[in-house]
Amino acid sequence: MSGETGTRTGQRLPAAPAGAGSGAGARGTEMPRGPLSRSWASPAGRRLAARVRARLLAGVCLAFYLGQGLAGTGALLYLTGPVRLSVGAVGGCMTTAGLLGLFAAVPAGRVCDRFGPKRVFVAALAAMAVAAFGFLAVRTAPEALGVACLYSAACQSAYTSRGALAAFVDADDPARLNASLYRAGNVGYALATPAIGGAAARGTAAAYVFVLLGAGAAFGLASVGCVLVRAQRPVVVDSDGAARPIRERRAAGPLRDTRFLALTGLYAVTSLQFMITEFALPLWVVDHTRAPRIVVGVAALISTVLVVAVQPIASRRISSTGRAAWAMAASGIAAGAGCLALAASQGRDPRSAAALVLVGAVALAAAEVVQVVGAITLSYRLAPVSAVGVYQGIFSLGQGLAMAAGPALIARTVLRPGPGWLGAAVLLAAAGLLVLAVVGNGRVHPMHEPQPTES
Repeated sequence: MSGETGTRTGQRLPAAPAGAGSGAGARGTEMPRGPLSRSWASPAGRRLAARVRARLLAGVCLAFYLGQGLAGTGALLYLTGPVRLSVGAVGGCMTTAGLLGLFAAVPAGRVCDRFGPKRVFVAALAAMAVAAFGFLAVRTAPEALGVACLYSAACQSAYTSRGALAAFVDADDPARLNASLYRAGNVGYALATPAIGGAAARGTAAAYVFVLLGAGAAFGLASVGCVLVRAQRPVVVDSDGAARPIRERRAAGPLRDTRFLALTGLYAVTSLQFMITEFALPLWVVDHTRAPRIVVGVAALISTVLVVAVQPIASRRISSTGRAAWAMAASGIAAGAGCLALAASQGRDPRSAAALVLVGAVALAAAEVVQVVGAITLSYRLAPVSAVGVYQGIFSLGQGLAMAAGPALIARTVLRPGPGWLGAAVLLAAAGLLVLAVVGNGRVHPMHEPQPTES
């Protein structure tokens, strides 16, 4: 999710931030580590191989998100239904596990940098399959907490390793690949919806068991498919002519990279727009406006279609650091406009209220598209190649904290009387605009042009 200045649009791999790397010798030319066939060493051959790997990884991510869509709701329905645990107990277990799971992001990133993100992604998907099946054996709240913690930690590790793996599968443009993986994830979630709806309509133990078995099977299929993805690791040739893998280079950690930490914090703030779309909008329409309730479904459909349709275009155009920073700024302004449209729907007649809600939904969906692509680009461009895993871990941790705190924050602001919507609009717009200042503050290093080899 990152970008440099517009003069560097031809550069592809992430650049090391100021203070990273081991000197001028560490910024050598990327060369193959081992012999390659002539066809695969050519630019056309590399592009073809990257497309094949990208499509396979997209299929893996579709199965991954399909499993998530089934497991998340399926576990809640199963534990509060046939198992007869209280809603409060299950909610507490899931919330606690979600917060604890966030702490797996940075260790998972370090393991990615040490042993490769593919191994971590495969292991995380396998652990999620075990957890999905494990929910079927739960009978008490402590057991639910244990399985939920395993699921949450594995899920956070999967997010981190997926982001790092994109830099190994398509070293020429990992940001665009990661954006396409996000799009595949939306499709996976959409495919899970009918199964969840059908299970909820039947309301039987067998239906919920079927959903969790399907989730475990989806995670298992994704894990096996990931084994088949051929990841690549570039190497660097030092000034003395010696070639060594990038993983052996030392770089400053993200906790000492103030620019990246500031970007992560701003990304967390702008990510609150997701909670507005998923959490605040439905409750606002039902409890605070006269708009027909069907507007909630229509708004969700419009948002999904807009995100899936527009994101490929956005990922092609937002390819440099400068464009990514401006995309984040535009996202904040669009999200703020969406908040103001939703606020204006209160007290209107049903038709006007519905129109304003749909305008707000479209503005928030447009903000989501450019925010995701811009953030993905920046997270790669501002991270050193040698530490892409741990940097992705920090970045995903920021969003995870926003997702965890979002519902409670929104419930106490925009869904209560007062200037909540105006405050949310100002906050989102200001956070987006501050990205421009943060990204422009600091030296930009030259990036590497990779000639990757199989690892």
